[in-house]
This record gives sequence, structure tokens and C-alpha cells, in this order.
Amino acid sequence: YVATCVQYGWINGYPDGTFKPHNSITRAEVTTIVNRMLGRNADSSYVDSHASQLTQFVDLPVKHWAYYQIMEAANGHDYTKSGGMETWTKLD
Repeated sequence: YVATCVQYGWINGYPDGTFKPHNSITRAEVTTIVNRMLGRNADSSYVDSHASQLTQFVDLPVKHWAYYQIMEAANGHDYTKSGGMETWTKLD
């Protein structure tokens, strides 16, 4: 199953190349996998310029590796898609 998920680009493991299947999965990891499965990508420029209007989490700093993945999943928005990238047009 891991090899298939890697082939689809849904997972890529940790920076050291491991997958740690016995660890509990985190919110950031689940969100990243689901976004990849759905072909969703946050518009980081829009997120940065509209941060005050977005749902934020006290335990999620902007520098966290999955910040934009979680912003993508947690904030409703309209978008256009080109070249696999989303351009957010407005918040819901």
C-alpha cells in the first residue's frame, strides 16, 4: 500500500526516507495526504495577504511545514486552477 501511495504522489515519507507506520498520524500529515489525493494546493500568496480573514490555529505557526496545507483544508474559498495550482479568488 505504501508503494502505491508513493506512486500516486500522496505520500513521500519523512525527510530521512522512512515512513514510520507505527507512529500515530498527525493532523498535518492527514491534511497533506487528503489535499494531495484531491489535487488541492493552497494559494500561498492569497493566504499570506488575507491571513487576518482566515481561520487560524494557535498551535500552527506560519513556518510549520504543513501551514499552507492546513489553511487549504480549513478555509472555504473559490478558486481557478491552472497547471495543477490553485489561484484563490475569494473566501466563502
